[in-house]
Amino acid sequence: MTAARAGRVREKVAALIVEFFRSRGVGRDFHLWEVEEYVGQASNATPGSAGRVLRALNVEGRIRYRLVSRTSSAYRIVDDGAQHEASVQGNLFQKTR
Repeated sequence: MTAARAGRVREKVAALIVEFFRSRGVGRDFHLWEVEEYVGQASNATPGSAGRVLRALNVEGRIRYRLVSRTSSAYRIVDDGAQHEASVQGNLFQKTR
C-alpha cells in the first residue's frame, strides 16, 4: 500500500470514528469492539486499524475519551470532536481572508 493510500484509509477510518462518537454523544459509554465493528461495517480497513486510529485521534485532540473499565475495554466519550472541527474550520477561514 502506498503512503498516499494509507493516509486516505486512515482519514476514512478517522471520519467513521468521529461519526460513531457523534452518534453516541458526549457522556455515553462504549466498548472498543463497538468502534471496531462500526468501522469494519463501513470500510475495508484491517481489524486493528480502528483501535490505532482511535488512540491517535485522542492524542491529537480530535476526540476525547476516558477509560471506564480496563477489564471490559469500556470508555466514556468526553468530546465528540465538534469543538476541534469548529476550531480547524475557523483557522481555515482566517487564513483565506
